[in-house]
Parts: sequence; structure tokens; C-alpha cells
Amino acid sequence: MAVYCNLLSDKSANHLIAVLIFLPILFTSSCAHHKAPASKCYSEAEIERCIREECMRLRAFYYTHDGNNHTGLDCSGLVSAVYMSLFNIELPRTAKEQAMQGIPVSRDNLRAGDLIFFKPPDYSYHVGILLSKDRFVHVSKLKGIIVSQIDPYYWAKYYWTGRRVLGPRPLSPAQK
Repeated sequence: MAVYCNLLSDKSANHLIAVLIFLPILFTSSCAHHKAPASKCYSEAEIERCIREECMRLRAFYYTHDGNNHTGLDCSGLVSAVYMSLFNIELPRTAKEQAMQGIPVSRDNLRAGDLIFFKPPDYSYHVGILLSKDRFVHVSKLKGIIVSQIDPYYWAKYYWTGRRVLGPRPLSPAQK
């Protein structure tokens, strides 16, 4: 570096150093939110299985309001942890902010891995991850991480929106 800097003016050398330092940061920060999937979850069934396994691993954490670390999880903390661990996708901290991510998906077109949002009376916003057409994983204030059915008596009644954050499914090695 010193040899090249001696050939350049001080101003040019400073620009070269700045470019060499900040260029890698620029490229990595632009990809920080959506990296290639970290897991081998390709089909809906595999995505469901991966999410269930990750949630079983996280079951040791109890519910805590605004929780997103080893001290406890809330609904958006669970979603953030699962998406980062399985798909290397960083999501915002709150359910309200997460509801602005990805693309809107009609309830009829939801698939495993989609985020589903509710506005029940005892939450301002609540988020879970769809496992199958009528089941989702989320955090209950009383029971911690649980799988619930989207029944017509409660969850379907308070359903708000669905979002697809995961892009097109990559081809599995068998499909290539």
C-alpha cells in the first residue's frame, strides 16, 4: 500500500484508502437483510419441518414482552430468530414493522413460511409463521412457543394480513 501511495498525491492516496476500506462494507451492508438461505429447506413440507425443529430448539425461552434474545421471546422476537437462523433474513423488531416486509399474500394463497398477522383484543399486533393451511407457530403469553390452529372462533376472526418474505423456493438438489 505504501508503494502505491507514494506514486499518488496525498489527496488521491486518501481517496484510494477510503475506497479500499469502504467498498467491502458497502457491498456487504447492501446484502445484510436478504442473504442466501442458510438451510436446506426447499419444499413447503421441508420448510414446515425446519420451522418446527427450530421452534423446538427455542422452546426453552419463555415469553417476555419485547423479548428477542436469551432472556425470552415475544411473537416478533420468535419470528426474527427463526428467519435469521433458518433463512439468514433479518427482520425488524416489532410485529407492526414486520407486517411491512415482503409482499402481501391473500389468505387463500398463503404457504409454509409466510408471516401471518392478527389484531386480537389482547395484543396490539400479533405475528406467527404459517406451517400449513390452518396451523401456525407463535408465542403465547401463557404457554410460550406453541402451534395453534387458525380456528374460526378466535384466530380467523382476528386475522389481519399475510406477508411473504421468503422469495421463490430454490431448487432442491434432487430437482436440479
